[in-house]
Amino acid sequence: MSERVEGDRLVVTGKSSGSQFPRKQEAMAQRYEADGTTAEGPFFIEGSIYGRDLRFRGPGAVLGPVLGRGDITLEPSEGQAPQRFLGGLHSSGNIGSAPRKGGFRASLLASVDNVGTVVRGDVIADQISLIDTVVFGCVRGRRVKLSRCIVFGNVIATEAAVIGSSTILGYEAGQEVRFEGPCCLVFPNGTSVEAPAFVPATDEAGVELPCSVMFLPALLALGSMSLGYCPRPDAGATWASDSWRPTAASLLRNDESVIAASLHPVDWVKHSVETEVRKLRGKEIVTELVFSDRYILSIAGRALDFDAIVPALRHATWMLKTAIEFDHYSPVNQARTLTAWTERCRPDELTLLHFATSRERPATKPRRGARATVEG
Repeated sequence: MSERVEGDRLVVTGKSSGSQFPRKQEAMAQRYEADGTTAEGPFFIEGSIYGRDLRFRGPGAVLGPVLGRGDITLEPSEGQAPQRFLGGLHSSGNIGSAPRKGGFRASLLASVDNVGTVVRGDVIADQISLIDTVVFGCVRGRRVKLSRCIVFGNVIATEAAVIGSSTILGYEAGQEVRFEGPCCLVFPNGTSVEAPAFVPATDEAGVELPCSVMFLPALLALGSMSLGYCPRPDAGATWASDSWRPTAASLLRNDESVIAASLHPVDWVKHSVETEVRKLRGKEIVTELVFSDRYILSIAGRALDFDAIVPALRHATWMLKTAIEFDHYSPVNQARTLTAWTERCRPDELTLLHFATSRERPATKPRRGARATVEG
């Protein structure tokens, strides 16, 4: 590992066997950067990181928790191994992914090989904006925006949530929620004060995809093999090329299957709810029930048979559970879990599970694909 000071920023490269945090009073005001774009190869922090205004450039991995006393900026390199954070990301400020250039064709929407960042654990901050990111945990903030992400957990936004061309477990929005482009829900679970908005998604090249919200277990039961949904490209579309690989629609048996797996605005029902609110009355804290209206996602009214989708729901729950708990297993149980993943998971799921659990140092010359991104 090498360290250098650039202005008010401490830049760390290569491998660090310990944790990174200010060791002197004057270092408290110093910004921190882990740079995986140098000749030393991807950054590799075996411990935790605490600091002011954290920045991560290029490929690399942090095995412990990351806590920012300010903003956290993620700048993964396109076409290289992803940034991996195996202890979650927490910030007192904002967490944001840098803009990417590839658009839909080079995004997580097209292939899991295009993932930019993988987080095992929760992502918590005031405002969160993630692009081409996979999270094995919840995403929680005041305002949350996801663009082409997969979240094996709930999205919890106390004010507003924007779900853009992403797959999530479920959501809870304090005020508003907006779906942009093709999206998927793993659980039929969602609530917000305002009615959801459904709008198209536009990528960096100006290409637009219509909004469609799918119920992922139904897609899987009807023949899909993907963790997301992307409509079949129209003939002559600007983004249709040999490098573009549609995920779900091309694997479904017919268009009726897509219709059957679709969620519609009528599936969000306005319902009166009771919420417990703690208030200070005199010198005592009391709890009161506050009545309000919320829009709640419910497919019970038109679901005739849940038996076909139960396996997909249990599978998603099992993957999240084993990925989060993996480090706490004994070596014998870890080996059994790896075998179970190989037997029960699809290739794209195996890729993401490997990224989320491997504690090996990223290769100096990373290549795309799960097994090609670590030294053996």
